[in-house]
Amino acid sequence: MINLYDHQKRCVTEVRQHIMRGSRAVLLQAATGSGKSIMAADFISGANKKGNSTWFIVPRKQLLRQMSNTYDEFGLDHGMVAAGRQYDGNQLNHICSMQTLVSRIDSLPPPRIAVIDECHFGGATMDLLINYFREHGTIIIGLSATPLRNNGDPMGNWYTSMVQGESISSLMKQGYLSNYRLFQGVATDIHKARIISGEYVIKDLEAILWLDKKRISGIATAYKQHAMGLRTIAYGVSVADCEVIARNLNAAGIPSAAISGKTPDAERVRIIEQFADGKILVLVNCDLLTFGFDLSAQVGRDVPIEAMIDAAPTKSLGKELQKNGRALRKKDKPAIILDHAGNTLPDNHGLPDDDREWSLLGKEKRGGSSERSIAVRQCDKCHFCFPAAVVCPFCGHVHEVKSREMEEVEAVMAEVDKDFMREAAKTKRMEVGRARTMADLQVIQKERGYKPSWVFIQAKLKGIRA
Repeated sequence: MINLYDHQKRCVTEVRQHIMRGSRAVLLQAATGSGKSIMAADFISGANKKGNSTWFIVPRKQLLRQMSNTYDEFGLDHGMVAAGRQYDGNQLNHICSMQTLVSRIDSLPPPRIAVIDECHFGGATMDLLINYFREHGTIIIGLSATPLRNNGDPMGNWYTSMVQGESISSLMKQGYLSNYRLFQGVATDIHKARIISGEYVIKDLEAILWLDKKRISGIATAYKQHAMGLRTIAYGVSVADCEVIARNLNAAGIPSAAISGKTPDAERVRIIEQFADGKILVLVNCDLLTFGFDLSAQVGRDVPIEAMIDAAPTKSLGKELQKNGRALRKKDKPAIILDHAGNTLPDNHGLPDDDREWSLLGKEKRGGSSERSIAVRQCDKCHFCFPAAVVCPFCGHVHEVKSREMEEVEAVMAEVDKDFMREAAKTKRMEVGRARTMADLQVIQKERGYKPSWVFIQAKLKGIRA
């Protein structure tokens, strides 16, 4: 039996109503931790009762086992479309790796219904799949907590209608998600990092962040002050950055491990088991745990995330909400969020539970910054010069972070008064709303230290002519 909560029943019912009214591509937006996998299982169970075939498509191979466990839990027989697995034509249901599916798609019979997990992800590959489904009359149900594409293209290019699930704040009030305490610190100045396709250039972030010696030490100190002993997920900007963070947390006496998509399956499960047992306190990653990846499903038991360390600046609201969502899954105490990146500031993405209206129309594209002044380091071994990084790109020499860089510093992190922060953000929005001329906007821009381009973006949004 698949037993849904009331908010899940509403979502499932509304999706089916859209399909009955003729929509062949419906996007279901539902917050991280609200039960998208269970709702998907209900869709699939209903399709099977009518004899309809289904595909459930995941963007990463690490999610195959996780979804297979969910199918088993609800008694849904299934095959796999994945590397090393043979297609079973006798099965109504298949769980599919996106990459493998695309390479085999011309040899497979199309399903009646395709459920696409993390449907905001995929780019050109997703374009190919959507077009294939349209050509064959397949009904598409997309699942996403954050229906935004980094490049600003609208989700309406892929979907004709959308159902919006319960808000994070509402799910918190009803007890389906946990509350949180937020601590903000002084973030590294990254304004010189380039922005391409709506996101910071990783190499630029590495070069800037690794010059901030207080950053790594401050992460360890803040954890000891506000989250010591709690199972924690930490986010770095790259695999190399995660390894640096994990190494220095261990040096500070905090058992930690870095994991990524390149971590062998057996090693990843071993690390998560140690995390579940409390032998490892901090798991450091850049993207693996950002979306769709359920630690509990990986090891077959509950693995509560009690805290989150955010050391990865991002321009993507979707990615930021996915990170916060890992810590907000239901538990008996508030999550601790330590923001070292400034992502939760009002002028950036705001609070994790701010109410948001989602749309299939996408967001306005903004040009990237070409301004750049990135530090250079010289390899200790081959003397090759390159943008500051841990690994020399010429000879592969790994530059260890010296122990003297791990002298603990005072981590100045203040707990946020969420109500005050929301009121302050509202006041700022109202101030912009009252602006009627370019001169009004320029005054605000100078007072707040925004880039000059902010004036022209706001003027365009408000219809103000120069």
